[in-house]
Amino acid sequence: MLARAWLVVVVLAACGGNSVRHLPDGAPPSDGAADSMGQSDAPPSATELTVTVGGAGGSGLTVYFLDPDSTLETTATTDASGTASGMLKTGGSVTIAVPAPPAAAEANADTLITWLGVVSGDHIYFAAAGAATSVTFTIPVDAVNAGSVKYTVSTTCGAGSIPVPVGAGPPPPTLTQPITLGSCSGPQDVMVVGIDGNGQAVSSFEVDNQTLTNDGTLDLSSQTYTAAQSRTYTWTDDSDDSTLEMQDTLQATIGAVYESVSLAAGGTPPTITRRAPVFGTDRDVVSANATVGTTGHTMIEWGQGTNYSGDWGAHRLPDITSAPAYDAATATISWNTTGGAVQPNLTEVGIAASRPADSEHAWNWTVLGDNGPITLPTLPTTLYDWNIGSADTFSGTLGLANVPGVAAEARAVLLGAHGEEAVETGTTGVVSTASYQPPQAQPAIVRLPFFRR
Repeated sequence: MLARAWLVVVVLAACGGNSVRHLPDGAPPSDGAADSMGQSDAPPSATELTVTVGGAGGSGLTVYFLDPDSTLETTATTDASGTASGMLKTGGSVTIAVPAPPAAAEANADTLITWLGVVSGDHIYFAAAGAATSVTFTIPVDAVNAGSVKYTVSTTCGAGSIPVPVGAGPPPPTLTQPITLGSCSGPQDVMVVGIDGNGQAVSSFEVDNQTLTNDGTLDLSSQTYTAAQSRTYTWTDDSDDSTLEMQDTLQATIGAVYESVSLAAGGTPPTITRRAPVFGTDRDVVSANATVGTTGHTMIEWGQGTNYSGDWGAHRLPDITSAPAYDAATATISWNTTGGAVQPNLTEVGIAASRPADSEHAWNWTVLGDNGPITLPTLPTTLYDWNIGSADTFSGTLGLANVPGVAAEARAVLLGAHGEEAVETGTTGVVSTASYQPPQAQPAIVRLPFFRR
């Protein structure tokens, strides 16, 4: 039953949970790994996958461990902790397979998630959101730093806002309102930020390690605010004929504790000055986005001081000039790109497939791999034949990324709990992404955290 309930959650996935493994800076690949997803000479060894749903183990899920040539080494089922173990050779693949519940109107497609180029002996993580948590917050109104028209209450498991009442006389000393968050399993950090009418921060405070229970309360009325700081953000070497939209995020080790509204940078070079909450012990992450033709580009950088300067051109990935296309004869997905100062080392392909000959049976397949093209593994047919044939329908979405460190290690944790924090390591660093922006709507799939920014 847990496996069937999990399906609805995973299609609407918002990564959350408690397990996180940070990548070591400049970590070498494991023995036998070349990160090219080629066949390794090393023998198979035990590899693990852990699935959590709202921080709890996702049990009863079928997992396939395949060698690089699609030889099935192990078929396993996740246990009560959400963990399945199997043998594979380096360069092989791990796939979660979940058939859709019968007659489920909210989830009528099977769900597959595949990690390619797995390092033998590694541990892979996937975290799906659990049930929503509603918490009633009581917060103080900032009597020193005036100008807030609302207060955002941001937590590492979701966010909401509390408006300041409009009327004669001063605002009340405190505000109380219930806010619906995501699955808040375990202690969470909370940041309250006063926001003015232009969407800019006025002041803030943060309290860490708070236990948020469903239908519970959290009284923060004794906290005091710190005035926001003025920051200037500049991006050099920008030759794209498009507008840069920027966003500031403060990240704790257990997730993002604050995200600003997105604002456009103007001028040459693109520059914007805005107010932001003080960093405290959180990591400040600045992201800039621009759409060029059919490609959405994002540059994500962390580790700078009060003022920020990013080299847009030096970290720009290629433009994606065609939608993902599928060759059934080789089970290969390919696309075309042009230009780029850096090349991707991580790819996400989201597939929506259906089989007209089988009453329009449908499945969504998310595949994480190396730089393309992507060759799908040949999956066992014991539950269903999900291998996409020439008579099946295919449409796909595409995301490319250049991440620091070893890409195979990043793939293993990026869909896990707080995957962004696991990859954004080191004192400073940059992640670049590019995603195909089709002119028509695409089906909902599991999206990498970076492509949801």
